[in-house]
Amino acid sequence: MRDYYHALAYFRASGLDEGQAHKRAEEITMGPNEWNLQNILTDALASYAEEAGTEIKTRTYEDAGVLTRDKGLVIEVEGSKFQLTIVKA
Repeated sequence: MRDYYHALAYFRASGLDEGQAHKRAEEITMGPNEWNLQNILTDALASYAEEAGTEIKTRTYEDAGVLTRDKGLVIEVEGSKFQLTIVKA
């Protein structure tokens, strides 16, 4: 349920009205999907960086301004930048 409220807050902050925010939050928390995987990968990379003693910066495509409707991450590691696109097969 925590993911639902996190998503709801995110969509409210993005400017969606209350009804739209609830609908989008329900859509993304109804089982495995791109949004959930994006969060899992972000957490896994942060955990790895902490254990390895290195810096890994991650931003979602949306936060990085990548012009796509796909979910994904922009990952910066030791001066190199990568894009990881997440699409459900």
